[in-house]
Amino acid sequence: MLGVMGNLLLFIVFLVGMIATMAAMTRAQRQAREVEAKRTKAIEARVNQMRADTETDVTNFGESLRELDIEMGSEDLSSEARKDWTRALDCYDRAKTLMASDPGTGNITLVTEALEEGQHAVACVKARQHGDPVPEMRPPCFFDPSHGPSTAEVMWAPEGGVARKVPACAADADRIQQGRSPWIRTVPMAGHQVPYWEAGEDYAPWVRGYYQRYEQSPVVNGLAVGGLGILTLASVLGMAVSRRLGVRQRLIAQQATSALNLGQVGTLLKTVVITIVTAEAILAVLFFPRFLMRGADIGDALWYSVFYSISSFNNAGFTIHPGGGAHFASDPWILSLIMIGVFVGSLGFPVVLMVAINWNHPKKWDLHTKLTLMTTTAVLAIGLLFLLIFESANPDTLGDKNAGHTFVEILFMAIMPRSGGFSTMEIADMSQSSHLLMDLMMFIGGGSSSTAGGIKVTTVAVLVLAAYTEARGLQDVHVFGRRLTSSTIKLAISVLLTGAIIVFIGTLTMLQISAEPLDKVLFEVISAFGTVGLSSGVSATVNESGLYCLSVIMLIGRLGTITLAAALSMRDTARLYRYPEERPVVG
Repeated sequence: MLGVMGNLLLFIVFLVGMIATMAAMTRAQRQAREVEAKRTKAIEARVNQMRADTETDVTNFGESLRELDIEMGSEDLSSEARKDWTRALDCYDRAKTLMASDPGTGNITLVTEALEEGQHAVACVKARQHGDPVPEMRPPCFFDPSHGPSTAEVMWAPEGGVARKVPACAADADRIQQGRSPWIRTVPMAGHQVPYWEAGEDYAPWVRGYYQRYEQSPVVNGLAVGGLGILTLASVLGMAVSRRLGVRQRLIAQQATSALNLGQVGTLLKTVVITIVTAEAILAVLFFPRFLMRGADIGDALWYSVFYSISSFNNAGFTIHPGGGAHFASDPWILSLIMIGVFVGSLGFPVVLMVAINWNHPKKWDLHTKLTLMTTTAVLAIGLLFLLIFESANPDTLGDKNAGHTFVEILFMAIMPRSGGFSTMEIADMSQSSHLLMDLMMFIGGGSSSTAGGIKVTTVAVLVLAAYTEARGLQDVHVFGRRLTSSTIKLAISVLLTGAIIVFIGTLTMLQISAEPLDKVLFEVISAFGTVGLSSGVSATVNESGLYCLSVIMLIGRLGTITLAAALSMRDTARLYRYPEERPVVG
């Protein structure tokens, strides 16, 4: 009897649990539908607003054409001015036709692109009639693209932001020079007016049409070719180095890339290209659905996915959204993909290829791969721990955020100093302890033959192992069952000293040029040396001499350590005699 009652009780409990679970699932689904409906409604409202703003731009451009016709008279124009006038009218007609053919936002980019071209044509008409030089194609005014082409670049800082150069029309440039505020285009957002660049993805199609001629394709091509070029250059120099090493080292290097002699450069380059394109394609595929979920249309989502996959894998740190990486601070999906792209890209081509080929056989990994992964993990763990300590209570960065959000952002900021350059928080708001820690991480950089800068993690690994061996009084440096040669240790010391000298001279020079304190200048110089892209604000306020100095530091930092390693490795001159040994007092 008790057994029957017990089974009945268990059945009743199970039944109640099932009913409660189904009720909870139904309620959750209903809430999800309500949230999705509200989200859809909000997106439709923002789309309608962007379309209304675009229609206003088209109308205003048409009115400006009528005013110009009254002022100058289209019949009295010169032949060249008449061509520009016809081009302006064609752009206006094209914009109206595009607006009428699509009730949504599919043609918004094409419309604003036509308006941008028409504005330049109008500027050419005015210049020809007044006898002025014909203006070149320049980006529209940053403060309001409908103002027309910019005439100059001015230093300007948004409220609470860092000063930087932006293109401005003549009227806004004059206002800024007079100490007044420019006329800024505002749009409705969450019940109040904000500058259009703070509207995020909602106004991306509108913005892209005005500016894509000047920014998008060159940036993407530069990032892709730049990353490919550095990888290829580093790998080819690595081949040159391996030719002057012993048979054993040459065989290890050959295992790392499958083609490490100069007679197989074509095969190597093909492998590099395939590896890079595959990695970036995988990232783009993973980015794409998230951008769709954030409200972007298919074209925008595809463009964002390609851009950020290339920018992250090549450690460029470029963004096309207002606020930079902070635009995605609350989106762990996108932050995670950016972190993966930066992390993998900074490991280096030999490591990526070795792991891809022998991913399930770690024992077959060569010494370079093991050292790179070991040191990278150690640097990342140390950076994560100390940044968490330094910033978790900082009210200007993470002090008011929950534990999960804090961890994701700290992990993101721990990976970026390896050469990523993305940032979800203002560097200037971080503590000086964090600045110093990031200085060290940027100086170390990423893996050899990678898109990352710095002195490289394997250099640090060799130096630490050599110091540990010396402290224990051992004769040879051993790691993972291999012995490091004395020439490898000497090379690591040379790379370290070269990097330190570059940073020291660069910091002294920048201190003379800039009025900023040592903390910020040192951060900026090391970021330039490591080609990281993070900024403490110095580059936005320094004069042109300082910008040239930072550019030279970036070039030297990118090519200097690679070339030095290749040159020193190939200068292994054998002598037929040795001097008497003597040990000076050290330490």
